[in-house]
Amino acid sequence: HINSNTVSMARIDIHQDVSDADAGKIELWLSNQLGVDKVFCNSKTEVVAFTYYPVKANPDLITKNFKAAFNLPKAVRYIPTEESMNSGCPVAGSSFSYKAYRYFSKIF
Repeated sequence: HINSNTVSMARIDIHQDVSDADAGKIELWLSNQLGVDKVFCNSKTEVVAFTYYPVKANPDLITKNFKAAFNLPKAVRYIPTEESMNSGCPVAGSSFSYKAYRYFSKIF
């Protein structure tokens, strides 16, 4: 059940070179989008991850606007498969979801 306290995470795979300066601009831009909570852009892996409030933000629309704002036509929103979601129990210390949660908890 989604309510005003629900926070979700989204990832955009850029698939193009991103400098550290670009990463900072990307983080700032995404941080200013309605409903976006926290943002991390890794220039080395060309990945952007952000948390958002689903009652306020649409990650597909954010991705579309992001691609246009930064002229990044190869960027795509990463959608995990059902198999990876089933193996991503947040309480399992080895799951991707738990590792992502711990990472974001440490940097924010």
